[in-house]
Amino acid sequence: MVRVFIIVLIFILDCANIHAQPKITFKDHKADHDIISNYINKLNREIVYNDINYKDKNKQDVIDSLIEVSRSKYNEGYVIYAPDNKFKVFVIKGEDCGAHCNCIYRAYIHIKEPKTKQALTDNFLPVDVIFKLNDDKYLIIQKSSSCGGNVQYDYEQATIISIKNGKIIYHPFNYKNPIDRTNSNESKEDGSISLFQLMTDSNDNLVLKFNPKTNLLAYKYRNEACIYSGYFKYEQGLFIHKKEIKRIITSSGN
Repeated sequence: MVRVFIIVLIFILDCANIHAQPKITFKDHKADHDIISNYINKLNREIVYNDINYKDKNKQDVIDSLIEVSRSKYNEGYVIYAPDNKFKVFVIKGEDCGAHCNCIYRAYIHIKEPKTKQALTDNFLPVDVIFKLNDDKYLIIQKSSSCGGNVQYDYEQATIISIKNGKIIYHPFNYKNPIDRTNSNESKEDGSISLFQLMTDSNDNLVLKFNPKTNLLAYKYRNEACIYSGYFKYEQGLFIHKKEIKRIITSSGN
């Protein structure tokens, strides 16, 4: 399906486990390791930049000491490859601590031909899997969970992209979120479909799953009052919303 190499650089690991990461080795691991290290260093320099005296801007030991005591920092990353190896996505994870520590993410796409790289939208969720669709588009499934605080959420997102002349083109989902759900119904910058729900002990887990054999993208999520489930079908270059079922949650939880 997709070749993946995971590199975890752990300086501080206080965040909760965000998702089951891919575990397939890729041969270019040394170069990817160096790229991840450079992104972590770059992002951490940006965080502490305003606290660095002008004369110390290029002193790595000063920068390292500020990063070490910073309550916000990036500390690990991984890379996931498209099934046809035409691009790879680096996801960098960190934490931003105040009263609670929250996970923060940045993502960068490296395109093979023409050789280009660019940042994806801010707080792009960790990539779980990339599917190649039948018309040079790609479906990216992303997953994450809350890292801190008393209220915990699960998040899942689906984003459709294509690559043209070294540039990313986003293809939006045509889906209106129900008005009575807890999820935001505002359009995402990249046109993705984004679902989240409170973590619960019930069996009503958040679902966003694509079947490449049937071209069906199934979803399920809940709020305090209802459970929604349905699916999209990929037809003629579009994900068409085919069905949604709304089930009222009774006092017994069913």
